[in-house]
Amino acid sequence: MPEALAPAKINLFLHVGPLRPDGYHPICSLMEKVTLYDRIFLKVSGRPGVRIEGSGIPPGENTVAKAARLLGAATGKKIGADFRLDKQIPVAAGLAGGSSDAAAALKMLASELAAGMSPARLAEVARRVGADVPFFLEPGPQLAEGAGERLAPAGITADYAAVIVAPPAELSTADVYRLYDRMCRPGIRAFAESCRRDRAALRAAADLGSLARLLHNDLEPPAMHLYPGIAAIKRELVGLGAAGALMSGSGPSVFGLFASKKQAAEAAASLLRDHPRVWTVQPLPR
Repeated sequence: MPEALAPAKINLFLHVGPLRPDGYHPICSLMEKVTLYDRIFLKVSGRPGVRIEGSGIPPGENTVAKAARLLGAATGKKIGADFRLDKQIPVAAGLAGGSSDAAAALKMLASELAAGMSPARLAEVARRVGADVPFFLEPGPQLAEGAGERLAPAGITADYAAVIVAPPAELSTADVYRLYDRMCRPGIRAFAESCRRDRAALRAAADLGSLARLLHNDLEPPAMHLYPGIAAIKRELVGLGAAGALMSGSGPSVFGLFASKKQAAEAAASLLRDHPRVWTVQPLPR
């Protein structure tokens, strides 16, 4: 039975522009895949339809089912697939587990069905599933712009280990963005300048200290308004030696960057006394 690992992502910076007429916000984000995984198993079936089993799967149309349906529509093939998901990435936590699952499912299905899709065509299907899905089709860290669909390799050279803390809360991405629009009201000029500044700073970020200085997330203020515990977790991580700490995506997960796996593991052990969901991770090979 084919299987795949679907990694989580962290946003090392995330700038968000004003709401566009199409209902999307432009973003500029530095995204990196890390070693916290969902595991996905696929069995191609002669029985039409997509069936998914596993614990921790959110209600409603699962991203994996949506990906399979859209792949079938794009190729004209009848999809018969049984998926089993072993979920480790928390749901509604800013780590894009659902998007990663969808990307893994697309790659597995396209391979098993011998769909003969070009990378560009598979990326187009991925964009229709969700804004973060194309990122997981690309290797290494990426600079994401537009609504997240414009990707370019990001030359991160700084080495680090990270500790991720997922608090006992879920935040709706839509709710966080709505509150962001009310609280922050960003201007397009300020957004463009922030993007330009951090793209330039990224090119010069050769060590952990300079990478940590890039940490920024425009969605932190509204997310903290909805879940104030985010600020306390950031303080804990820095107090335990993190070079910097940041909320990932639309939250509420928070990560801290450490100089070594040993330092990260020691911090994680301390955090586990008060937080049940803590992981020590590293970036995927670049």
